Amino acid sequence: MKEPAAPPVSESYTLHADSVTADVFAFGQNPIASKTVTGLDSATQKALQDAIAQLEQAITQLPLNAGAAAIVNQETQAMADMERSGKTQPEGMQRMLRSLKDKLQMAGVVIADVAALAAPMP
Repeated sequence: MKEPAAPPVSESYTLHADSVTADVFAFGQNPIASKTVTGLDSATQKALQDAIAQLEQAITQLPLNAGAAAIVNQETQAMADMERSGKTQPEGMQRMLRSLKDKLQMAGVVIADVAALAAPMP
């Protein structure tokens, strides 16, 4: 006579950490984690469009040489393209703003308050 199969072995997992920071986290045997990202709401999208337009206007008033102006315009165009794509992510926009700030500083533009550029977007 055949013996019945043994019950499945229960496994337990323990994670010891002082802190964990992650967008998604899965732990254990065959874990699954997922993240859903949605686009910006229409009011935020409009505010971002307006902010990019104001930024572009302000940059035209700066005393930049032609080469620096072209580089800076590429940055603002990339921001506008990201916004128009509907796939705007705050982290990506922050990265672009920091890059723009760095390029403006390399061009000799003194930026008095860079904290606003690095602040998280709502």
